[in-house]
Amino acid sequence: MAAPPYRSRTIRLIALGTVAGAVALAPFLLPGGGAGTPPAFTTAARLPLDGLAADLAADGSRLCIAAGRLHVVDIAVPARPALRSSLDLVGMDLGGARGVAVQREFAFVATQTTPDANPRNALRVLDLSDPDHPVVTGSVATPGTLPEGRIPIVVEGTRVYLCRPALYVVEVDKPAAPRLLPAVPARALDLCVREGVVFLAAEAGGLLVLDLRDPAAPATLAHWGNPDPEGNWFGARALSLAGERLLAAGTHRGEPRLLVFEVADPSAPRLVVSCTLPGRSAYALEVDGAHALASVEGLGLAAFALSGHDAPRLASRRPLPAARRLLRRDGVLYLAAWDRGLEVFLLR
Repeated sequence: MAAPPYRSRTIRLIALGTVAGAVALAPFLLPGGGAGTPPAFTTAARLPLDGLAADLAADGSRLCIAAGRLHVVDIAVPARPALRSSLDLVGMDLGGARGVAVQREFAFVATQTTPDANPRNALRVLDLSDPDHPVVTGSVATPGTLPEGRIPIVVEGTRVYLCRPALYVVEVDKPAAPRLLPAVPARALDLCVREGVVFLAAEAGGLLVLDLRDPAAPATLAHWGNPDPEGNWFGARALSLAGERLLAAGTHRGEPRLLVFEVADPSAPRLVVSCTLPGRSAYALEVDGAHALASVEGLGLAAFALSGHDAPRLASRRPLPAARRLLRRDGVLYLAAWDRGLEVFLLR
């Protein structure tokens, strides 16, 4: 699989803290090169919302937030987000919108209800051509329940991938008639997709990589951390993919950790370096140049420098309650900040 085009420089990373001491690792590519200035996390705006903000996604100046209702927000001026519309899809008293992906004029929304109303757990397709009046064009049932927080969902091409926690793949080439593709025997708490290859934070199963380019013939490409080569288990919780670099957060070696993998060959993910996460669990990850951005319970919003010769180090932080989703666009970071609604920060 060809690597995506991006400017890079090569450095050599050293992993510290192994039994045998420092171990030299192969060169690792960093998009753009250079550590740069750590993110400042300067507050730009906050938009209170009716509901708990679990997820967000954007295309152009249109930001969609899953917070029980689906909220459509104009972010043409990031410091002045403007609420355009709110749509109650299943009844907020039952749960409502918990995950969202956006592609051009369509939003793909994962709704979840109480167990007694599981038939309403579905993927819903909305036409956002008029952001003041979103219209549901189709839906398909995707049974299953996540206890809390975000339902991970990604759209790539004409397919939507979501976990609750069972993995579903939905064909959406006809927005009025989305249809489930053959079931995939996998469960996960987060996912990333690159050209039909799916990276899964497979709970206690570690990092799982599947080839779903032909949904009728899914294939397992790799399985890391169940256990790892040193016999340690990895409880993967959150992922973020940038070029040939995959960030993963979860429990490893009995403590919360941030792991950086090289995935140029998705059939052989290679752990490059890792570090302990101060605080507890990481709810969400994002990449900003040579920094990993993380929302960590007990630590807040944090940036870890990835460009040194040592393990990732804490470069800056902003004490905040944990957010459920981070989205970086053009030097601005948007947070699905749960009971705090939408929060917007300038990174530089």
